Amino acid sequence: MHIKAFRVQNFRRLKNVRVDLDKKTTIFVGANNSGKTSATHVFQRFLDPKVRFQIYDFTADCWEVFNAFDPARGDAEMELPKIYFDLWFEVDDDNMHRVVDLLPGLDWNGEPVGLRMVYAPRDPSALMTNYLKSRNDRKLPAASPDSAYKPWPLNLTDYLTKRLTSEYEIKYYVLDARKCDADLIPEVGYDPFYLGTNASGAGAMVSALLKVDFLNAQRHLTDAESHGRAEDLSRRLSRYYQRNLQKFETDLDALSAIANSESALNDHFAQAFDSILKSIEHLGYPGATNAGLVVKASFNVQNMLSTSARVHYMLPATNGALPPDSSQVLPDQYNGLGFKNLIYMAVEILDFHHAWERQRDSVRQYT
Repeated sequence: MHIKAFRVQNFRRLKNVRVDLDKKTTIFVGANNSGKTSATHVFQRFLDPKVRFQIYDFTADCWEVFNAFDPARGDAEMELPKIYFDLWFEVDDDNMHRVVDLLPGLDWNGEPVGLRMVYAPRDPSALMTNYLKSRNDRKLPAASPDSAYKPWPLNLTDYLTKRLTSEYEIKYYVLDARKCDADLIPEVGYDPFYLGTNASGAGAMVSALLKVDFLNAQRHLTDAESHGRAEDLSRRLSRYYQRNLQKFETDLDALSAIANSESALNDHFAQAFDSILKSIEHLGYPGATNAGLVVKASFNVQNMLSTSARVHYMLPATNGALPPDSSQVLPDQYNGLGFKNLIYMAVEILDFHHAWERQRDSVRQYT
């Protein structure tokens, strides 16, 4: 028994792709950012319970559908985007007992056995209700309308950035190859048999059938002391900024705003942690002088400008132009490994060049 083929829809760079697998070894070869990593990570998302979906796992055009939701239009019944993952197994008679729960009927006659996994809303109506409640409950800033602060959630995409795992779940279905076309696409009007969700035990059945292991690329490993390819691109660019680029000019208004925010947050922490800190302040040895516990925020301007900066990838709009805001951006880890590697090497070369220039200027100064 082996996986004959799989189809992915609405997952990252794979809008609708079928991949046929060799019985022994399959190698993906293609240009940077063509979806090779996506074709492997989809297995991890659906089959590893420790790895959770994020809003960035949906293709970019799905974000436009999410953002098009308009409460004033009464879009509560709109079809929300879903991620589809179809697996097709080639099974011989000796292994039929392993997939008996996936057989489409007693008249099965050796056709490919199909399993559909769909990352879909648990309850679309409840999702819309929860989203509208969050919109109505959000606290608008008392500052001027030109304030950069925008309360959460700005739109449905912003809402699902935080609440996706509570609003979406994986649903499992049986696919009948006889009701699909030659490309294993279900015929119009065909309704696959619903197996259930993880809560109903369908997920455990699939986990017992499939085992997938992953050996990730080295540059996904995080090491605080590393200065090689193992560190992430954002940290590498932060080091480049510290060494070579012009620093942010001191702005008294900005520093004042940061100080006021830090003071307000400390007042909030003092109130929020008051009861628990009082309950544990006497846990030390009787008679010993125990230091008081205080939870304080610490905003460091230089840290925020360097270590807190993160690389994102801005997605172009439908017409190919960049959007006027930063709403459609992907975090660093969601771009292709090869593309990130090229950027990383380019930054390293620039860093080496600046170091050489500094050394050259230093030699000239003393000669």
